Order: sequence, then structure tokens, then C-alpha cells
Amino acid sequence: MREGGSIRDGGEDPEHVRMLAEIFESLPPILVHSETMRLIDGVHRLRAAKLRGRETIKAHLFKGTESEAFVLAVRSNVSHGLPLSLEERKAACLRIMDLHPDWSDRRIARVAGISPKTVSSLRRAKGDGQGSRVGQDGRVRPLNAYAGRQRAAELIRANPEQSLRQVARASGISPETVRAVRSQLLRQQTLASTTAIREERPEPPADTCQAPENWRRAMRTLQSDPAMRYSEHGRFLLRLLSLHDVDDEEWGRILQAVPEYARPVFSRAAQGCVSLWASTARKMEGGKECRKSA
Repeated sequence: MREGGSIRDGGEDPEHVRMLAEIFESLPPILVHSETMRLIDGVHRLRAAKLRGRETIKAHLFKGTESEAFVLAVRSNVSHGLPLSLEERKAACLRIMDLHPDWSDRRIARVAGISPKTVSSLRRAKGDGQGSRVGQDGRVRPLNAYAGRQRAAELIRANPEQSLRQVARASGISPETVRAVRSQLLRQQTLASTTAIREERPEPPADTCQAPENWRRAMRTLQSDPAMRYSEHGRFLLRLLSLHDVDDEEWGRILQAVPEYARPVFSRAAQGCVSLWASTARKMEGGKECRKSA
């Protein structure tokens, strides 16, 4: 077994070693890194064993990386035994920053036994400019929450069908924050769409020439409405409506595919579609009737 570099500036405390030697039989095992056989925690207990003339001592082996072993050594010395001084805890904090630059202030503070404000102050003095931190729960969070929300908003605008978790992973914020961003965008865009619809002038009765253009104008309005785009049923209705965006020339080619004997049946089917959409239009215009049937 090898003794690693002590995290104590003053080394061992002889008085503490003598006190431990008196109660040696009741002391817990020391902690040793299994890969390097380096002592992680228990230097005073080891000295007490030698003072008692012992050639062996009980030990637990820790399996992990050397950086994990150092963090464990700090945590162990903070939680029990001879307390570390404030300067020793600050030194340990700086070492942990080197080993884990992405850890949050609170996470390091909990290990080193100092306040998050002290960790933050040490980080600023050290010139650490990490853009995000890993918290105690293992989640990555950006230092600038505003930047994460802005990124989430861009992703939602580009693809409204992405899940909350997909956007959260890409923007470095929580799914709940993404939900709040999406709700805010929905409110903003709904307000903008409502204003645009109110400002739109009433159109004259459509004739056969005006109808296609009026239909396309209405489609553009619906497609820009977030209440339609962010809703599964809304997107389904937009897909249904978009199927009718066919010009007269294309309709002529399509109708040529209908055999002569099937044209009466096709005509009845088309009339049925006309009746269905006309009924839908009346429900939409009626408002109350539409809500009741929905």
C-alpha cells in the first residue's frame, strides 16, 4: 500500500494519532484505491496502527478512477475524523475543479464542505469559463438560462413536432423549461395570428376565379397559426385541406384516370365530400354548434 499526497497542509496531527491509538480496536477500516493501492482515507488510523505495533490493519478497497478516489478522499475527510481547515477545503475545491470542470458550484460545495458562494468566488478567481454545469442530479444545465431558452425557442420554431425531451437535450435545459418556452411561443403566435385575422378585410362573395386564391389565402393564415401547427389534430386538418391544392389542369389529368363506368359513382362521392365540407364550414361559422359536437 502506498500513501498518497495528503490533502492536509499540516500533515498528520501527532496528538490525534495518540488519541486514535487508544481506541484503535473500535476504529473503522481505512480506504484504499484498489488499482493503485494508494491510501484514500485513514492516514491517522494508519499511524495509530504503527504506534500500537500492528503490522496489519483492516481496509476497504475502492474500485474507481483516481479522480473519483480523490473526490472520495475529500468527502471522507470532510464528513468525519479530524476536520479539514478552511484553506484545506478551498485547496481541495480547486483540485476538484481541475478534475471536474463541468461540475456545478453546489455539487463541488457539497463534496468540499464549503458554501456554493465560496466555490463560485474561487471559480471566478481561477478564470473558469465553462458554459454549462453538471448538477448533483447529474443533469447538465447552462450557466446562462436565457441562452438555453433562446436555443429551445429556435428549435421549436424550426420543428414544432419535436418532443420536449429532444429539445431539452439539444438546448441544455429541463423539459419543464422547454414546456414553458413552447407555451410562451404559442401565446405570442396565437395573439399575432388573431390580430392578423381581425385586420383582414371581409372578402367579397367568391366567384369561380376568386375561390382558389381565397382558399390559398385562408390556408396561409391557418398554416401560420401555432394553435393549428402545435396540435396533432390541427396538423391533420391542415394535411387534409392541402390535398385540395390542385389547379384545373392537374384536375383534368386526374379525372382522366376515372373510367367511364365509374364516373357516376365518383360523382356521388365528390358530392358527398362537398356536403361534408359544407357541413363543417357551417359548424365552424356557427361556433357553438361546433363546440357542442366536438
